[in-house]
Amino acid sequence: CRTPALGNCTSKPFDSHIMAWKAPEAFQVYNVRCLALKEAAMNLELERGFEERLAKLRREMEIASEEAKISEARHHIVEEIMTLRCPRCKQAFLDFSGCFALTCSRQGCGCAFCAHCLKDCGSDAHACAAQCSGARGMRNGVFGSQEDFERIQRERRRALI
Repeated sequence: CRTPALGNCTSKPFDSHIMAWKAPEAFQVYNVRCLALKEAAMNLELERGFEERLAKLRREMEIASEEAKISEARHHIVEEIMTLRCPRCKQAFLDFSGCFALTCSRQGCGCAFCAHCLKDCGSDAHACAAQCSGARGMRNGVFGSQEDFERIQRERRRALI
């Protein structure tokens, strides 16, 4: 090497070493520009990593959003379609005694509703039950069997789903 500080070194010096020794001001400019290039490359790499993480988070949010929509639809089907409820107070009911003119058993409600269409009929549901479109195929729309009730509810649910 031409630099006395390196002693008996037989390797060829790098250009930057020569520049630092011969032209310190030029070396300073060179060094600043090298650092700027390294910083720009590092920023580009960090930006790519950020974009990848952001894209991953967006995909995860889309999946979570879809899962929330599915959960909401499932809840609606179970609570609003599959569960028979009073149209006024929303109390669930299971009992069917043969008359399609039902009355809510919740104290204070007393809603009369049609077991064919589950429509609130005010205080008497017999007229709706007798003429309701859900009573198709029945001899008397007001009275029917448990099988009639279950068939009508299956048809109602299918139509709603």
